[in-house]
Amino acid sequence: MHHSIRNSLSRNSLALVPLALVLLAPAARGGEAEALPPAVRNANAQLLSQFFAQTGASPAVLEYRRKLAEYQAARAAFDAEAGAYWSQVSEKRRTRNAKRRSGQRVTLDDYVLEHPPLYNGPKKPVNPEPEETPDRPPRKPIPVVADFLRAAQELYQFTPQRPSSEVEFKRAYARYALASGLTREQAVRVYSFETGGTGSYDVQAGIEHGG
Repeated sequence: MHHSIRNSLSRNSLALVPLALVLLAPAARGGEAEALPPAVRNANAQLLSQFFAQTGASPAVLEYRRKLAEYQAARAAFDAEAGAYWSQVSEKRRTRNAKRRSGQRVTLDDYVLEHPPLYNGPKKPVNPEPEETPDRPPRKPIPVVADFLRAAQELYQFTPQRPSSEVEFKRAYARYALASGLTREQAVRVYSFETGGTGSYDVQAGIEHGG
């Protein structure tokens, strides 16, 4: 019984949505609503009051739902177009790889030469009603040097050697960099890049500044 009543109210409310949008249109266009005869304006107001009483939806919510439907339709059309484009890109890539494996020559026909499509439809509207935000899982702690040393010992029975000072570390870094073929200038640049130019030898990414 209760289900049938709710279903009936829901159907009636949905049936009134187009009417409500029509009644709201003059108000959205500004001065046109004032040009209506008083009797018509009063009738519109009564119908809108009846609609809002049944649905609980405000004019802002109705406008949001209309814009959301437009956005979803435009986005679905774009996603279909973009999906076809990127599928063609993947297929062309597979063709090029197959040609290279077999020693065949790759030509321009084996590439997609057009730029990917760009979405230029309506933006996603902002919901005027408060939305529930899902709870974020707690952030996992970032392991520190002590955790890595303990894991090395527990998993591999290995204790890494740690430099005793900044100078000792930089000298070892320079030896390995030169042995790898880097010049002196390149080694300095790589070291500065890895530390951000502000960290010491034992700096750790993500927590070098207390992050």
